[in-house]
Amino acid sequence: MKTLSAFAIVLVLIPGTLSAQETDEKTPVSFPLRDFDENESTLKKLLRIEDFSKPGVLILMTEADDQVLSLVRNFDRVVIKNEEEKGTSLAVVYLSNDEGAIEVTGKKLASAKLRRKGGFADEVPDIYKISTDERANVVKVVAWKDSLIKLSQEMTAEELKDADAVTNILVEFLSLLDE
Repeated sequence: MKTLSAFAIVLVLIPGTLSAQETDEKTPVSFPLRDFDENESTLKKLLRIEDFSKPGVLILMTEADDQVLSLVRNFDRVVIKNEEEKGTSLAVVYLSNDEGAIEVTGKKLASAKLRRKGGFADEVPDIYKISTDERANVVKVVAWKDSLIKLSQEMTAEELKDADAVTNILVEFLSLLDE
C-alpha cells in the first residue's frame, strides 16, 4: 500500500519535523507547518494547544471539492460549539506536491469562511498519511482525546457523497467528546 506525503495546506497554521520512528500509532504527534508568509509553527500551535490531552480533530485531504469542504464545515461547527467548554480544536491539511493546487485550495478554504487560516507542510508523520490504494481515499479524519487517537478513518469521494457516512463520522466524533 502506497502513501502520499507532500506539501500540505492547513486550516490552522503550523511547522516542525518528526520522523516515523518517533511516533506510535495511538498517540497524536505534532509536525511542522508554514503559513503562506513562510512563518514556521507546529501542529500544536496551529491547534492552539499545549498538549493533546484536550479533544481535537485533524482532517487531511487530497482533494478540496464541495463534499470535502462540506465535511470540513460540519466539523468546524462542532468544534466551535465545543471549543470553550471542552477545549476542542480543529486543523485541516491539504496534501499535494503541486504549488498551483496548493494556491487554489488555499483560496477555496479561505472562501469556505472557516475560523482557521491556511498553510502547508512538507511532510506528515506516517500516522496521518492517507493510503493511496485502490479505494482512492480523499480524506482522513484523525481525532484524539486524553492524548490518545480515538478515531482514524479514511473516506473515498463516493463515501463523502453519502450523507449517512458523513453523519456517522460526525456522531463518532461527538461521542468521543462526550466520553
